[in-house]
Amino acid sequence: MIAITLSPEDLSRVRFAFSPLWETVASFRVLLDPGRHALHLPWVEQTRDKLEDIDLAPIYALVRPDGYIPDFLAPPPTTPLPAFKDEMARMSKTPAATVIKEIEYLKASGDGVGPERERFLASYLKAPKASLDRLAISLLRYHEVAVAPTGRGCVFS
Repeated sequence: MIAITLSPEDLSRVRFAFSPLWETVASFRVLLDPGRHALHLPWVEQTRDKLEDIDLAPIYALVRPDGYIPDFLAPPPTTPLPAFKDEMARMSKTPAATVIKEIEYLKASGDGVGPERERFLASYLKAPKASLDRLAISLLRYHEVAVAPTGRGCVFS
């Protein structure tokens, strides 16, 4: 048996809700390491070529196949059935101080943060709001091409 100890603060942050933004982020993880997600290989094969014209660098900087992902990238839903556009609006309003704090945490975690990602992360630290704007554009385009056409709900997490 596994026991998970939660503080009252931890427990207060636990949510059970569908999140289209989280599903979009989770699908990107599948693309980064499709071998760990055999169930989704047909989707990976159908999707990869469709992404060539999308600037995925803002997402790539933050999302790795596993490990920490900044919380601002997928804020907890405020309703059991949130809309993707509403979650994107919330993410886009993340305070600069929060972006900086969570990027610093990502960098400190060290998991998969090599020179290429380090360069991308620097832009989040230097210009957090502009970086969030680029991230929102990238996520929106990625969602439109890779996730929305599937017509499925919760399939990647």
